[in-house]
Amino acid sequence: MYSLCSKLLTSFNPTHCLIRWKHYDVTIVGGGIMGMSSAFFLSKRVPSSSICVLERDRTYSMASTPRSVGSIRQQFSLRENIQLSSYSFDFLQNINSQLRVDDPIDIGFTSGGYCFLATERMRDNLLENNKIQLENGAEVELIEACDLKQRFPWINPEGVSLASLGRGREGWFDPWLLLNAFKIKIHSLDIDVINDSNGSKSEITCSHLIIAAGAWSDSVIKMVNPEFGLPIRPRKRMVFVYKCKDFHDTTFPMLIDSSGVYTRREGTHDTFICGKSPDTDKDTDTLDLEVEYEFFDKEIWLLFNMH
Repeated sequence: MYSLCSKLLTSFNPTHCLIRWKHYDVTIVGGGIMGMSSAFFLSKRVPSSSICVLERDRTYSMASTPRSVGSIRQQFSLRENIQLSSYSFDFLQNINSQLRVDDPIDIGFTSGGYCFLATERMRDNLLENNKIQLENGAEVELIEACDLKQRFPWINPEGVSLASLGRGREGWFDPWLLLNAFKIKIHSLDIDVINDSNGSKSEITCSHLIIAAGAWSDSVIKMVNPEFGLPIRPRKRMVFVYKCKDFHDTTFPMLIDSSGVYTRREGTHDTFICGKSPDTDKDTDTLDLEVEYEFFDKEIWLLFNMH
């Protein structure tokens, strides 16, 4: 690991932070939410360790974190995911006791449940997931299609057999505000954050390397050795914003249709976001971040209008 880190970090151009050490116990490549939170929790677990975070773009213009929808849920099919999410929810609810340095932290958290709509074919799967969720402390209720209209008068239950609604410990927040809270805390913990702006080269080594570069992780490991690879591929996801005037239901959940289309409120009561993952045969590797507006018309709007 020592030699691998050395080869990778030799080509890194530090300009933002003075490198205090030639060798770090842990070096984290990627300063988004995963990289910064990893540095924070490692520092808590091993306070004596020397840690640095490498982030090539201090503006985060290409990063996934500020582009994220920023939601949290308990409704998973795996016990481990439910437990991880439960811990994360408690962390966010008590964020000031964890990350506050000076000013109080507000990440714009909005409580709101996820509502998954299932067809008759998906019904058994939803029931099985519900059992796992309840066994692991998730606050979830099942709603039959005949009762769905009464709960949400604006919804069209045609084709829906069963719905799963989160009753607590779910919601959404501003990921950019959360990232900045971690960054401020990191700087107070004596952790080096090094940015790359095409400055002079410098060499550092480390005992442990963590790659938290998101969609670029495979490219990072190939900087070490072109023959290396990670099972991580960059895929495009697009989020669209729309207005719905004269709609005043503040209980509107994060609604996920059986087709994969999702939507929820964003900010003011008449503003919403929506999206959908591409079909498998169209979900190709790409680092292109341009929005394809025709995707909304062809893949989302028609399905969205069904419910």
